[in-house]
Amino acid sequence: MAIEHAGLFGALAESEERFRRAFADNATGMALADPHGRITDANRALTELLGRDITGERVDEVLVPCAGAAGEARARHAGGAELELAVTSSPVHGPDGGVVQLSVAVLDLTQRRAALRERQARHEAEVARAAAESASRAKSRFVAALGHELRTPLQAISGFAELLGTLDLPADRRAGALDRIAGATSHILSLVDEVLDVARVEAGALPVHPERVDAAALTDEVLDLLGPVAGERGVTLHHVPGGAADVLADPRRLRQVLINLVGNGIRYNRPDGWVTVGIDGGGAGVRLVVRDSGRGIPEHVTGRIFVAFDRLDLAEHGPADQGIGLGLPLARGLVEAMGGTLTISSVVDAGTTAVVALPRVEPPLR
Repeated sequence: MAIEHAGLFGALAESEERFRRAFADNATGMALADPHGRITDANRALTELLGRDITGERVDEVLVPCAGAAGEARARHAGGAELELAVTSSPVHGPDGGVVQLSVAVLDLTQRRAALRERQARHEAEVARAAAESASRAKSRFVAALGHELRTPLQAISGFAELLGTLDLPADRRAGALDRIAGATSHILSLVDEVLDVARVEAGALPVHPERVDAAALTDEVLDLLGPVAGERGVTLHHVPGGAADVLADPRRLRQVLINLVGNGIRYNRPDGWVTVGIDGGGAGVRLVVRDSGRGIPEHVTGRIFVAFDRLDLAEHGPADQGIGLGLPLARGLVEAMGGTLTISSVVDAGTTAVVALPRVEPPLR
């Protein structure tokens, strides 16, 4: 019996020594604490990690848990540096099943997290730089396009002004020259207004004056206005019949939006193509739906259609067709300023659909 006891005690002592060596020499920081959380022992790795002996301190005071991050804690090195740690703890049970001590393992995440934050910061800086360079290129293209757009009407103004100043023209030719000057001036003013409106939209300072607007009547007005332009390009305009619907909108701004959307449908269409405008008054809001039979927008550029100054650089669209890259960004800004939404969907060679959704206004009681 004595021999068996001696063997048992020997095995126990050997097991305890193996545990002691595994605890003391472990590269992972480890500590033992009593059931109340007071540290009774800490290995060399944890002592070196914290820069001090923590025996006698409480676990939750040395390793302060991070709120909302299970298994993570922060600690303060003796030199003042803050450490980010992963912490696991497990109870050690005695012969009677009760907890006799806590075993705590600590892994230092500080350098790993710092490297991760540095990589993230570099990535964000690269993304920001790429975005800034893209914006700079877009604005450079915009300035070039605007210069081209302004040069033509300015040349017309200059040429007809010189004609009026040097020749004694008959009344009809003089009136025609003055009309050309007025038209060119109006075009320049519209370009300047677009640029200023985009700046106001981006600054959140665009003034709108919402009121009851008859969407059907406004649609007819826009289609009548753009009819001659559509006729020159062989495009048919059509107002899809629908029920009467009043919307809450700024009439001038909504007219501006519809002119832009229908104008795009004409500009990017094909000969013998069509543009339709329908009004869906079902539900709490009103949807103005502009569809065309045009070339459609390639999928790889659909994410850029609302980016100001981006002309999309579509090779199949000639320079005269591309505009200055402000139309759709401005249209969306105007719609959102009126409390609505603008969405665009498109299929190459099948056409494009623009949907303007605005608050409904119930018709007045008669």
